[in-house]
Amino acid sequence: MFARTGASVGKTFIYRESDGLVYFAGFLIRARIKPEYSAEFVFQNTLSLQYEKYIKTTSQRSGQPGVNAQEYGEYSFLVPGYLEQKKIGNFLHQIDNLITLHQRQHIYKNTKSPNYTISWEQRKLSEVVGVYDGVHQTPHYTDSGVMFLSVENIATLTSQKFISEEAFERDYKVYPQNGDVLMTRIGDVGTPNVVETTEKLAFYVSLALLKPMGIDSYFLCNAIQSPRFKKGLKDRTLVTAIPQKINKDEIGKVDLLMPKSTTEQAQIGAYFRQLDNLITLHQREQQITDDQAVISA
Repeated sequence: MFARTGASVGKTFIYRESDGLVYFAGFLIRARIKPEYSAEFVFQNTLSLQYEKYIKTTSQRSGQPGVNAQEYGEYSFLVPGYLEQKKIGNFLHQIDNLITLHQRQHIYKNTKSPNYTISWEQRKLSEVVGVYDGVHQTPHYTDSGVMFLSVENIATLTSQKFISEEAFERDYKVYPQNGDVLMTRIGDVGTPNVVETTEKLAFYVSLALLKPMGIDSYFLCNAIQSPRFKKGLKDRTLVTAIPQKINKDEIGKVDLLMPKSTTEQAQIGAYFRQLDNLITLHQREQQITDDQAVISA
């Protein structure tokens, strides 16, 4: 829906099934989005500065400001493929939800209601995760078996190194499982990634294994990358050691700011996960474009 006259000209609204049966006034314009386009993507484009400038210019009239249906139809913007439209639209929609959530929290806080409770809290990392490290000796590698991860594998959590099932059963009473977080602690300190496999994984001492206890894995992964947490890690890192490292027992002493609500944790975690996926998608597309340019040259 597009507002076409008055002070609200240019304002938009996207209908969702949860809105139920609705009627609209005559000063609104209904736009039916063609099936090959994402309605959410189109709507999010109406919240952009480019759209705002277009409305400001187009709505100028001698009397009351207004934009008619034809003028709305002449607004142009860049459109990717349908699947990418959906990803971008859903990603931006999640940001809207996150902003709304924090705005409501701010409003409730300012009411100074006796029933209001702060929804975020500071905890020691050790209060919300179990912290473990891997084997301290270089294992005997095999051609197949259980994948063995080290600090250089943190980005993908995949490796071409393996240890035998027997060695795994002997050395790993605690090991990475789906939903756990691995974090670098020797050489590189503080780079995390979420385990997303049900396969057995072995890991070296250069990685710390964080097993969540009542905290969302993806929220935790991104909280570790926050400036606040990074400073806490740096303060406990032995920067003069070669290579630099943080002792396992020091990791759990770092302060973590987190929502009490696991629902809010999950929302924030999902938002950053989508953002990471979107960045990865564009990086791959750029790599393909660069490779094609090299081939053409």
